[in-house]
Amino acid sequence: MAGDIEPERLFENPILTRSGEERIIAWNNTILGDEKGRNIGTLSSGEDITARIRAEQLLSALNRAAVAMGTSQTQEETFNAIAKELKQIDISCMLFPLDKTQGKLITKYISYESALLNAAEKLVGIKHGDFSFPIDKVDMYREVVSEKKTIFTDSSEKTSQQILPKLPKKVLTQIIKLLGVQKSISAPLIVEGQTIGVFSIQSDTLTQADVSAATAFADQLSSAWNKIGLLQNLRKTVEGTIHAIAATVEARDPYTAGHQGRVADLTVAISKEMGLSKDQIESIRMAGLIHDLGKINVPAEILSKPGELSELEYKIIQTHPQVGYDLLKEIEFPWPIAEMVHQHHEKMDGSGYPQGLKGDDILLEARILAVADIVEAMSSHRPYRPALGIEEALAQIKQDKGKLLDPNVVDACLKLFKEGYQLLED
Repeated sequence: MAGDIEPERLFENPILTRSGEERIIAWNNTILGDEKGRNIGTLSSGEDITARIRAEQLLSALNRAAVAMGTSQTQEETFNAIAKELKQIDISCMLFPLDKTQGKLITKYISYESALLNAAEKLVGIKHGDFSFPIDKVDMYREVVSEKKTIFTDSSEKTSQQILPKLPKKVLTQIIKLLGVQKSISAPLIVEGQTIGVFSIQSDTLTQADVSAATAFADQLSSAWNKIGLLQNLRKTVEGTIHAIAATVEARDPYTAGHQGRVADLTVAISKEMGLSKDQIESIRMAGLIHDLGKINVPAEILSKPGELSELEYKIIQTHPQVGYDLLKEIEFPWPIAEMVHQHHEKMDGSGYPQGLKGDDILLEARILAVADIVEAMSSHRPYRPALGIEEALAQIKQDKGKLLDPNVVDACLKLFKEGYQLLED
């Protein structure tokens, strides 16, 4: 009132109503003065902006979830990324993939932060992974699937009772009230005109105005969910193809039977030690399984020759990275497997083959393959020499660290064996 402090003209703060509900009010404050310019009071008008603020929070959380699920590699990762973002604003979520063969909604990837079913699991022993129910038994989900429309409800009790018939109604009502999941929005997941599931969010703060945001997000989720499903099917096909190729190579070269599998296992261990992504680890495992594919072009008598190789024979063997690349380059893998195979004998100083690449010009995955290949090869028996042993192999990569081999990869490999890692046995 003395004019020593400049008041805030616009101000937002939470208030509690008589019922104990929290609301957010936006205030517009005006100073009232007399004819002499003295402050004699304030005029404040308040607007309840709770719905707007919470709608903005939901939209922001859904936008973050959309970004997060864009980097997910599995459907489970996708749902967990969404659940994590929504949990930050006290919204629970559930996902019901539709099993068309059984006409059921299957909650394979339901979040453990999903308040209602998490509590129900503890009370009646329902397991998330096995949880399922016929859609015809739940009015809301049946309508979502059949009508392909998003539905808002301000009473989760009826729906929850239909899903969880074992739970006494009195107990269920108490759980819903305690956990604050009285309201829900359920949206269909639609791909090419077909409903593939239902995405549902629950919170006491939801309103009809949130339906459009939930619907838009469900459209994004549908696309991501379907894409990941197709990618997983592709990966299964790719893996089957790669195993068949690996078996073909090893059938021609019995002395190196198991070599590619052991290399693949070691590359996975090194990649995990280095903190690579799951996708990178999977790609390098696949490349490891067929990195010597090009040896299919090397005469069997050279591969199994018991004595020392001639210079010409050694040069023939050195063609296998290029041959492997030529065989793989036209195949549409989800990862640059052909390039990894092409580069697995390149060296950091450019002295490798077949391209003479240096340093970072060599794929990281190929640098990991190079180290794993040396360790396995030196540790195992070959037609032209007995096994040299793991200690000599580790001493060799330590000696070549920084010059021929990536120092970070070597350090990770050495740490693995120091901590007890062992190569796979035949």
